[in-house]
Amino acid sequence: MEPRHPLRVTAVPAPGSVRVLGLAGEMDYDSRDQLRRALAAALEEDPSLLVLDLSGLDFCDSSALDELFRARHDKPGVPIVLAAPRPQVRRLFDLTGIGQVFVIAESVAAAIEHHGLTGTGQG
Repeated sequence: MEPRHPLRVTAVPAPGSVRVLGLAGEMDYDSRDQLRRALAAALEEDPSLLVLDLSGLDFCDSSALDELFRARHDKPGVPIVLAAPRPQVRRLFDLTGIGQVFVIAESVAAAIEHHGLTGTGQG
């Protein structure tokens, strides 16, 4: 049995009122409460955009997708973009059609640019 890689969530610096959360490890049933709290805290700040950097995510299951849908439902005015998913996570997204509901970007920068928020937050 392969060792588990617990979910790690980090806030990543971003321009203006954009919030970026870096997700790494495994996003699954066991980590759903941690994910729910992290999403709720980020959305509580009422960002103009929430980007989830999935470049460090090794695994994602349907319970994690449920939390993404919950966050979208709880704060419908804040766009949530899924950025840089690895191939195995991208495959889940393709199979479930999550790209019909969420924007999936190739990188955090592309996610921010997609929403016209390319400013540096300076000046």
